[in-house]
Amino acid sequence: MKYEELIINLRKKEYAPVYLLHGEEPYYIDLATDFFENNILDPTAREFDLTVAYGKDLENDLSSVIMEARRFPMMGQYHVVIIKEAQVVRKWEMLETYLSTPMPTTIFVIAYKYGKFDARLKAYKSLAKAGVVMDSPKIPDYNLSKWIADYIKEWNREHSQTDEVQIDEKLVALLAETIDNDLSKIVGALKRLIDGRPVGTNKITLELAQRNLGINKDYNIFELQDALATRNEAKAYRIALYFSQSKQHAIQKEIVSLFGFFSNLLIAAFSGYKRSNELMSVMSMPFPIAKKMEEGLGKYNKAQLVRIISFIREADARSKGFNAKTYTEDEDIWKELIYKILHC
Repeated sequence: MKYEELIINLRKKEYAPVYLLHGEEPYYIDLATDFFENNILDPTAREFDLTVAYGKDLENDLSSVIMEARRFPMMGQYHVVIIKEAQVVRKWEMLETYLSTPMPTTIFVIAYKYGKFDARLKAYKSLAKAGVVMDSPKIPDYNLSKWIADYIKEWNREHSQTDEVQIDEKLVALLAETIDNDLSKIVGALKRLIDGRPVGTNKITLELAQRNLGINKDYNIFELQDALATRNEAKAYRIALYFSQSKQHAIQKEIVSLFGFFSNLLIAAFSGYKRSNELMSVMSMPFPIAKKMEEGLGKYNKAQLVRIISFIREADARSKGFNAKTYTEDEDIWKELIYKILHC
């Protein structure tokens, strides 16, 4: 079950006795956990019938939380028991007896983050049989732009009566490129941008992102990709120099983004699609990136793209100290990489 389906059921008050929330992406696990903690019981009942425990306190012994799960509610219809940070718990076999006959008046929630519960364990099979398992997979990097755009659409649906925002398409792509693949961080950034809008405007712009998030609208990986795609040598060197002098632009992180861009460019070259509207459809990418890809396909052929990818791999290895007899400054690695890409 995915988060959206789970929340629909919970809002309809269709409760299971046990829930396992697990997966690589903690954002949806936190959202679901928050719903269980704050929306099942009314505020008065919460004081008596909500039990929140933490995995670090239960690592080798679940007996205390099992005892809590077995007691009847004191004020309401349900007793909600939540184990947060459950990924550190080891003795899951202790839960099997409870899972064979869970209390019908208890809603037992296990929030297991940053990975999946071991499906080989008997406890997992018992959990799946007794209740509901919600999976929270990591959003692939190539889907982050779409996820951000969908988040804004959902925000607008919820605020359509009072407010509505529009976000620059280029900024969507830039946020996906510059913020780590961590939905909580991305949502935090979006909220800061929404709340930081000047009074009377509904626009979220690159300038706003520069003021509120410190994202430089002229010196970022998106602009470097644009410079390389159009073979703008002066601009590419200028941005690379800025990167080498900025702690916010670790060379390994930015090289990974360049590798992704040119790998996609190579895939597009072999696909035969060259126009931005075709690339948007076939490769599921937002218009600014598709447009940049179209420009790149006009500047590089397949053989050049293959060589460029090997140059990027070599630069990545050198930035990590491999294949280098002496230490090389990031600035020198950047200069050499830019030169090789533009003159291959």
